[in-house]
Amino acid sequence: MDREEKICKSVGDYLNIILESNKKLSNNDENLEKRKNGSDSTSNKYYYRGEAEKYSHRTPSLYLEENLTRKGSEYYYRVLLNELGREDYQESASLARLISELQHYGAKTRILDVTTNPLIALYFAVEKSDDEPGYIYTYSCKKGEEKFDTGHTVAIKSALSFMPQEIINKFLETMIKISASGYQITNEMTLEDLRNRRLYHSDYIDAISIFMEMLNQKARVREVLKYPFKIFNDLKRAHIILPAKSTERIRQQQGAFIYPAFVSTEGKGFEEIQKEISTSIEELSVDKLGNYQSNVIIVAPEDKNHIKNELKLLGITKGLVYPDINHLSDYLLES
Repeated sequence: MDREEKICKSVGDYLNIILESNKKLSNNDENLEKRKNGSDSTSNKYYYRGEAEKYSHRTPSLYLEENLTRKGSEYYYRVLLNELGREDYQESASLARLISELQHYGAKTRILDVTTNPLIALYFAVEKSDDEPGYIYTYSCKKGEEKFDTGHTVAIKSALSFMPQEIINKFLETMIKISASGYQITNEMTLEDLRNRRLYHSDYIDAISIFMEMLNQKARVREVLKYPFKIFNDLKRAHIILPAKSTERIRQQQGAFIYPAFVSTEGKGFEEIQKEISTSIEELSVDKLGNYQSNVIIVAPEDKNHIKNELKLLGITKGLVYPDINHLSDYLLES
């Protein structure tokens, strides 16, 4: 089912569309039943992304670079850290925060910016005064299902940016084959459990072993990562990430991230890879019945300046969204 497109011509239109959409979702049968039981633990939290023009896919910036997508990004990040004079990361949380910081300064990453503030997303949609419409997309997850940059899921996904794509591909393809084999498997199974069962080809065991050993080296979490099926299930879906507010820009933009699924790049066209990544992100907008939970909101080119002026009255300006000297200077000169 395609998203329904809504047109907004003012900040008021935009907020009315969002409020109506959220009200409709809050009245679904599942949440009504939970409220009857005195619990709102399954209520949705919403995240917004504004884009200044139409793109065929929602993909993080790294997946716009075919070489990084196919070969992996370890060398890219190593050189980048060296040029910046930054020390190697010491633990998983520092790696995740490093990547989120680099994201906001133009580095290629596997994370997609979103915000908890719909007005910030609207600003990004109208930021460029040109002949292209702006677009705002909404994503959601159940309250409590977000991931934090101190957790294992983020540690694992961040660590894969420092691993060869070939090793990641072999692990993903092996796990897909094992999952389709018909044997009973659980998230709690370890590599040793697989060895003891003697059900799988030695090449499968080797691929998992190499991946897990390198992952533990790169992730640098306190406990040993030993559950390949649990890791695989986390890697094959997208997650909303709530980062530590470690930079002024993240704080001002009320930023969050989407970490998409990891996919094998072996034997696939570049467009196919991008589509798989985008599809995993779009699943954060789809309910259990396969219907989109929210609309795409569109701003026509001729309405961008008007809406930007309305946002300025509400304090949503370039100086707020980009709190660095260059952008603050530009904002003052434009005011």
